[in-house]
Amino acid sequence: RSAALEATQVDLAETKIALDRSKDTVTEHLRKNLGLHSEVVQWTDKANALEGELAATAAARETAEALLAKTESELAKTTRKLEQRSAALEATQVDLTQVKSALDRSKDAATELLRERLGLHSEATALKGELA
Repeated sequence: RSAALEATQVDLAETKIALDRSKDTVTEHLRKNLGLHSEVVQWTDKANALEGELAATAAARETAEALLAKTESELAKTTRKLEQRSAALEATQVDLTQVKSALDRSKDAATELLRERLGLHSEATALKGELA
């Protein structure tokens, strides 16, 4: 019996050693898995932060696009007003040209009238000289 007991004790000691090794291996695997889990959590946090930044960037882009559309609309309105004012200015220039032409004709007519009167005055002066 003593040999059997001794053999059992040896088997138990070897089994304990194997269990301890297995326990150490499992503990090491758990540590690695815990480290990987920690990395996954960190990457998830970074991904969430990037999603937040992406959402903020998209919102900023939408705001910029809305401002651009408003600016383009205001530019179109200003362009239309400028075109209207340009057309009005051209019409005014045409009117001024017509007024100048009318003034020139009026000046020519007044000059002609003055020449006629001057001629009549000269004739009257000459007649008066003859009568005297």
